[in-house]
Amino acid sequence: MNIAKETLKVILFFAQSIIFVFATPIEFRADNGELYIIETGEEYNWYQAWLTCSQQNGQLVTINTEEKSKLLQNIFESNQVKFTNLWIGGKASINAAENNMPFYWQSLRQKFSYTQWDKNQPNISLTEPLCVYITNNSKVPYSWISDVCYDLKLGYICEISEDSNSSPTIKEHINFNNHNKIDEMSQHSLLPTDLNRLDNYTTAWRDLVLKAIRKTQINIVRSFFQIEHFIAKLRGIKENVN
Repeated sequence: MNIAKETLKVILFFAQSIIFVFATPIEFRADNGELYIIETGEEYNWYQAWLTCSQQNGQLVTINTEEKSKLLQNIFESNQVKFTNLWIGGKASINAAENNMPFYWQSLRQKFSYTQWDKNQPNISLTEPLCVYITNNSKVPYSWISDVCYDLKLGYICEISEDSNSSPTIKEHINFNNHNKIDEMSQHSLLPTDLNRLDNYTTAWRDLVLKAIRKTQINIVRSFFQIEHFIAKLRGIKENVN
């Protein structure tokens, strides 16, 4: 009976992972040129938050220095951003303790060197992947808490670098299957004599290819996360059986 229940949970998790969550985030441009997108609605597990940021050519925020922490606190306070818990880009693998790499930044693949852990944190698990969120619901303002990545529904913070100014943000719908654009381009000569037009076509096709590559990368990472979660569940099932 326990095995059937655990299997059903895994199936339900996979089904939830592919449901698109509509969001109403807020964008802030920092003095350093970085764009921060903050979603305060608690509707996302960590994997969904990560994918949402990736689809905007961004990533869950990395807070690896005190300066970065103060920058975000300034954004929260100067713009009166009200939130309870927001996912950030910190994560721990299932076998984190064994690898002596309890928590790391997903985008950098680097261990934490700067931390803001809340009291009695972080949690360490050998059977579940853990992810990190920043909380405004503690005696220690903007402290960090670790919890199971797929259990909690929280908000998130994305960051998009200054180099990504031409990339779509949350206000722009990304359509990786833009058939109308391709049809429009195909109506013209593939070898225009005007060099400016040639440059425009080259750029347009390049952008379409890059978007397709980006989508493939997201799908690969999505599969990796699902496999990681599935392995964790299998370990839990094995422990219950034993």
